[in-house]
Amino acid sequence: NSSASPLAEEVSTPVESNPAVAPPPTEVSTPVESNSAVAPPPTGATAADLNPEVADPLAEVSTPVESNPAVAPPPTGAAAADLNPEVTDPLAEVSTPVESNPAVAPPPTAASVPVTEEYMHLNTLSQFVLKIYTNDVYSTHSALKKKTVSTPTGDVKIEDLPGIQKVVKNPSREELFVYFETAEQLQAAIPLFEQRATRGKSWKATLTTPRELSERLSHKRKASATDQVPKKQKTLEETVTPSAHLPYDTQLAQKQRHFERTLQRMSEVALPPWAQQRRTEQVPLPSWLEATQTGEGGVRACCPSDPVVPSPRVDGYRNNTGFTCGFDANGNDSVGFNCGLYKEGKVAVGAPYECKHISDIAKHYCLLFQSLITSTAARGIRCYDKITHKGFWRSLVVRETVTRDVMLMFQWSQAEVQDKPALLQTLTTHFSTSPPSSHLAHPCQLKSIYLQEYGGISNAAPSDLPYTLVWGVASITEQLGGLKFSISPTSFFQVNTHANERLIGLIRELGLVTPSTLVLDLCCGTGSIGLSLAPHVGSVFGVDMVAEAINDANANARLNGIENASYLCEKIESPVVASALDLKIAAARGDVLAIADPPRGGLHNKFIKWLRDTSIRRLVYVSCEQSSLISNTLYLTKPPSKQYTGTPFHPVRAKGLDLFPHTQMLEVIVLWER
Repeated sequence: NSSASPLAEEVSTPVESNPAVAPPPTEVSTPVESNSAVAPPPTGATAADLNPEVADPLAEVSTPVESNPAVAPPPTGAAAADLNPEVTDPLAEVSTPVESNPAVAPPPTAASVPVTEEYMHLNTLSQFVLKIYTNDVYSTHSALKKKTVSTPTGDVKIEDLPGIQKVVKNPSREELFVYFETAEQLQAAIPLFEQRATRGKSWKATLTTPRELSERLSHKRKASATDQVPKKQKTLEETVTPSAHLPYDTQLAQKQRHFERTLQRMSEVALPPWAQQRRTEQVPLPSWLEATQTGEGGVRACCPSDPVVPSPRVDGYRNNTGFTCGFDANGNDSVGFNCGLYKEGKVAVGAPYECKHISDIAKHYCLLFQSLITSTAARGIRCYDKITHKGFWRSLVVRETVTRDVMLMFQWSQAEVQDKPALLQTLTTHFSTSPPSSHLAHPCQLKSIYLQEYGGISNAAPSDLPYTLVWGVASITEQLGGLKFSISPTSFFQVNTHANERLIGLIRELGLVTPSTLVLDLCCGTGSIGLSLAPHVGSVFGVDMVAEAINDANANARLNGIENASYLCEKIESPVVASALDLKIAAARGDVLAIADPPRGGLHNKFIKWLRDTSIRRLVYVSCEQSSLISNTLYLTKPPSKQYTGTPFHPVRAKGLDLFPHTQMLEVIVLWER
């Protein structure tokens, strides 16, 4: 029944039937004495009618009472408007007001259902919400909304379907909740979602209720007495750089403990598959793994290590700083950093000028952008609102070099504003002619201004959405270890150039390269690692999935006169890369060293399967996210099987490097051999 509301909570009081009058339809009726001359009243459509497998979470049944025949029955129960007076349920049935019987208690409603703090900001959206059973507890909403569905015009990402306002998910549950602008868009999307399947089980889409949203999205424990004590609000500096208040020696000591714990966790992860094989096949543990056992149920580090290497520069070290546009705590247009996590409902944007990790250049251009935003706000051109998904200014990225050359990358929305070309001219003039600010310690040179127009609702634009050069030259040039590197808008380059030189030194030390070594530079970015090693090895072959980065890597090889390096644009786990690497390995005259510097998600299992099946004996793994390194350890070290053939690797030595002072992040470099 398309007119019935899945949110309505209709409860009727039983009355004696009048054979001359047909009783009105009720939502949920309690058994009454029947009149054989009169057909029983039809019950209304509830959530269970829309989906027989899902019970209506709001349906409640009252105890039968005697009715007063002189008084009309009481009104039915709470509808969607009772749950939120400001939101009218477009699917709810409308009942005619009647007088109530004061002798009969009204049925319970859902108006008093507590709404969690996490759900508060979602209540501002429409109530056209689908609950989708994805059979996938582990994937985040960010990953699921990137999935595609088939439409008559081709494959479309879920987040790009017409009318979608918001996609949310409790990370510990399998349901995905999708908000739509209209009921028609919701209905049209149901068959699209049900095309997909996870592990052989099709997705299932149903309507949902505010109460269910509140309960299913909340993953917090019940409040205790201690929760009544107000927590101290973190400052922006404490949120962005949580260790900045500590002396640097103390920061290094904390990171050393994290480093040691990471190496212990790698031992813990590697042990179970070998212990299982020892029980079933009486096979002893590998000697490296046996050495990690304490004999008291504990484990030691998986391999020897050295103390964490400090960063040469502690303050103002970032060469790549991203600022977001939004509103400060007072509702004013602001550019800076988020004051907390969006999933916690914290969307205020704070000024970044006290943050120690960003440079004077970044602060200078952030201040200039703030002055431009303030002036355009007076004309109605506002910052993008992450709640309402309206507004214009979205973000600014400042990229800089050790020689103080600067690239600015702006992002604005596709919202219609008056005379965009004139606004673009205002932007380029404002930044290219403004004098130095008080934040600027030394002169800098603006080289490039790029613009990206983005109309999506997520915080990050797709990686393939291009930037357009609107002023200046196409790239800036960084210097590293005596080499020059061309930097374009989306190419990867370590954010701490001074510490990056130490990183390359550690890789060379662990890799023990020779003039005949073939270096496989995997996830190579602009080629900084491979090209820095090129003068000391036989040849370098780099792979990266970002086309712009590969273009930069080839340009950097030519810029530095390096002729023994070549590059391929592909995902490292693709069959194309596997074939190309097999050919390179077969033609190698000396030993082969694989260097992997993957993104935060770590190495793909497909690549690890290929790696174990090759003749490669040494791997240097550079990790910026240790949870991924620990996860990859299982598949690098587990005993041979049908899926993971070949001799397993084992960790030989590890080094830690502080690339990110004032934060809790650490770069870990591990040499693996077999």
